[in-house]
Amino acid sequence: MASDRGLNRLSVRGSAAWLALLALSFASKDRARCYAEDTRPISQVTPDSEWNAVFDRADGWTGADAAGSVDLGDGRTLWMFGDTWIGKIRDGKRLPGARMVNNSIAVHPTDRAQPWRPPDPRSVRFFWGPLDKEGQPTAWLIPPIGPGQAENRDRRDWFWATGGGVVVSQEKGADRRLIVFLFRTRRDPDGKGVWNFATVGTSLAVIDNVSDSPERWRPRIFDIPNAGTRKDRRDGQSLEILWGMSAMAQPGTSGDAGRALVFGTRKSGPFEMGLLMARVPAEIERFGDWRFVGESNNFTSVSTAARPLANGLVSEFSIEQMHNRGRQMWVLVQSEPFLGKRIFVRTAPQPEGPWSPRREIYSVPDVAKNRAYFTYAAKGHAALSRPGELLVTYLVNSQNFGDLMSDTTIYHPKFLRVPATVIFGK
Repeated sequence: MASDRGLNRLSVRGSAAWLALLALSFASKDRARCYAEDTRPISQVTPDSEWNAVFDRADGWTGADAAGSVDLGDGRTLWMFGDTWIGKIRDGKRLPGARMVNNSIAVHPTDRAQPWRPPDPRSVRFFWGPLDKEGQPTAWLIPPIGPGQAENRDRRDWFWATGGGVVVSQEKGADRRLIVFLFRTRRDPDGKGVWNFATVGTSLAVIDNVSDSPERWRPRIFDIPNAGTRKDRRDGQSLEILWGMSAMAQPGTSGDAGRALVFGTRKSGPFEMGLLMARVPAEIERFGDWRFVGESNNFTSVSTAARPLANGLVSEFSIEQMHNRGRQMWVLVQSEPFLGKRIFVRTAPQPEGPWSPRREIYSVPDVAKNRAYFTYAAKGHAALSRPGELLVTYLVNSQNFGDLMSDTTIYHPKFLRVPATVIFGK
């Protein structure tokens, strides 16, 4: 049987059962009042069958969620996954012996002239951890074992990919470094049923030798000190601050090392999850040099003083730049909160906003197949998109574990081609 810490997560990424239950009574008029939405008609959005085929696999890696991507800058693309199935699929069902690990990655070559062309599925290489003492696969990255955790596996933390990553250089001409962001998660003794876990913070993995083949990478793990549950310095309110759902490098000039923008969330109530942004040095593990967008768009060194740039966020999303009518615009892609079925976008002229209302671009039809199905983890992939389009992924999961064994059309990334006219309007 697969690890229940992975199986029990479902889609939540830091949500809780009470959040789903409260959502049932959260009337539509209340949603509209809390989160403005753009309701203009939706133009044509097309499933991309060629990209879908890349991750529709029957041996080894056979499905995962999160599905964030990073252009490694050398003709390769990295994919970062959360809970991952390892095993075999036959006749649309997982065979006995299939196991789930908490995270994995994949790397494939990318056609620089036409990066939107899906790779040959045979060229995609998947990576997870070595076999454990019982001969079972393990996660690609595992947190260092803390005091008292070695003897009790149930007390050990684990990593789920946030979907965010970035390649940076510490100075002009220097070797590139890969930064992968991770949710740090552990069992919650107060949790109920399948929601018996808690996201306690975010970590990052620094890979200095990113130019090497992934089996030679040497990740260094750091816990982000500005993450987890904090007290708002203004009113003492309890906040959950998490980082790294999306990140983007900002190269420097004239030998300047440059920096990166790191996006996160601030959760202050069951229906209040806002977007945060930090400006960080290229040496991202210098946490004392992180600066957060606060009031009046001023930068502050105090993470709890960071102000929400937009509300109605979820715990997985993407933020990227796209061209629109000769201008560089910022685009945020997210799934609908409260285990909904829609995918939304927002746009802004600058990363700190102002961000537009949410605009629905797609209603996922897969969830109609089974009342237990739901969609989540929608993200954009600008580096893999055709001109005038955005490639978007989403996941479909089930609240019944048995469905993951018997219906292997779900629980792997599904791809959409979204025209810029859908995102920005005509």
